[in-house]
Amino acid sequence: MINLFIVDDEDMEREGIRSLFDWSQLGITIIGDAWNGQAALEALVDVEPDIVITDVRMPGMNGLEFASRLKRHYPNVKFIFISGYEDFDAARNAVDVNAVAYLMKPINKETLMDTISGAIGRIQEEKHRENEEVQLKHQVEESLPLLREQLLRDILLGIERIDGERTMQRAASYGLMLPTIPTAVMIVKAEELGADREESEHLKTIAVYRELSGMIGEETSLPVVMTREGEYVVLIPCSPILTQEDMEEHLEQTAESWIQQLQRSTGMTLAIGIALAEDGIRSCPRYYRMARAAVGRKFYSGTQNVLWHEDDEGSWDEYPILIHRSKAELEEAIIASDPVRIEHIVTTCLQGKSMKKEQAWFVAIDLLNTALQTLAEKKELMKAAFEQEKAPWEKLMLMDTIDSLSAWVVAYIQGISELSKRNQGNRNEHIVQTIKQWVKSEYMTDLTINSIAGRVFLAPGYVRKLFKNHTGMTLKEYIVQTRMKNASELLRQPERKVNEVALAVGYENVSYFCAVFKNFYGISPGEFKDAYQILA
Repeated sequence: MINLFIVDDEDMEREGIRSLFDWSQLGITIIGDAWNGQAALEALVDVEPDIVITDVRMPGMNGLEFASRLKRHYPNVKFIFISGYEDFDAARNAVDVNAVAYLMKPINKETLMDTISGAIGRIQEEKHRENEEVQLKHQVEESLPLLREQLLRDILLGIERIDGERTMQRAASYGLMLPTIPTAVMIVKAEELGADREESEHLKTIAVYRELSGMIGEETSLPVVMTREGEYVVLIPCSPILTQEDMEEHLEQTAESWIQQLQRSTGMTLAIGIALAEDGIRSCPRYYRMARAAVGRKFYSGTQNVLWHEDDEGSWDEYPILIHRSKAELEEAIIASDPVRIEHIVTTCLQGKSMKKEQAWFVAIDLLNTALQTLAEKKELMKAAFEQEKAPWEKLMLMDTIDSLSAWVVAYIQGISELSKRNQGNRNEHIVQTIKQWVKSEYMTDLTINSIAGRVFLAPGYVRKLFKNHTGMTLKEYIVQTRMKNASELLRQPERKVNEVALAVGYENVSYFCAVFKNFYGISPGEFKDAYQILA
């Protein structure tokens, strides 16, 4: 209902307004009347009217002064002024108090009805707008936790750059006080969840987030930030009254306490990585990455659950070269059926503290592929290998420490080596003899190791090692030997010139042929030809 109050110094006028309409049918309640402005103010001390119909000229306090004073207490009240005089100044002052209308007596019923309807419309519009503002404010308040977490997440991930005061002001508008003093970046990491994880495991990660949010209040006013599923970041500004050693000890104890409480309440296996951001929030993105690297070492640390960033964590850069060399050595060890050497190569590749778990998996998979490649020429061997372990790549990702991963990869590759050893004898000998026949019959062509490997459907590297293991010389040396022996036979023919012999044994460049010949026999082709002619 709309509350209406009437002010007029004439009783008949007040009664006349009361009797003009059935106000209740209009949704209006007349909450009272008064004979002048002062009496009206006293009557409305504890009651707020929506509409006031007031005379302008009244004894004691006129309508305009009354309206001005009432407006201070109830700024949304709507005034309809009535007067028996045409008063320009009064009308202008009525505008100053935002009057709905200025009507002349005697009051016209239709005009008053239209004015009342207009006032009701304005009141309803204002209340609707006020309700919208209240709802919007409520929505903003509900969204603030999400906005705060999103801003911190963007800062940590480097999406939001801390440029001047803009980010600080934005944070302040969310009710966040970003730390400018040294701050501990603590990453709480839940155990790895596979793609086929059960729904209960997913719910556990949510439980960790909620439990952790309720535990950190004594340490920080900043919210927990979930940067990835199963990874939660807590920023703790360091106390200025504690030494760095005392602060580190406090953080270590806090982290261990969190892990114990969270594991009891959720059943999840957890680790915490810690790094100290010296410049507060401005350096937190860099130290967030360091804390991630620290918690990633859980793979190498076994039972240790609180891990600090170390400055000497090293780099992944040197590993690709190391692994490339080790793969070649691993092929040789498998072909030679050398289990001790296989173990040494695998553990050397995997025991690097600078590797993350995902990088260790990458190295392990690369080593498995290298081992399986040695079986490529024998489909039944490959089949036998997969019968022993149907999904080796998936199996190795279940290993939760570097030691268990390394041991499993060693055992798997040693099994491949043993399988290859039991089946390679006659097969490999046949391959080597076949290659020798091709070289003897085609030495004069552009014969390369790659082309030979393609004929036997093997990798060039594997062909090199296989040939050397069976003959004691490299395949390239055997090709040169075959060409030189045939060249020496042709040089014994008087009519044959050196350049003709070079072309006949596969060398288009005569100078290069002469250099190879001299390196093989110790004398040049011309000297060999002359010496043979003298002896002949």
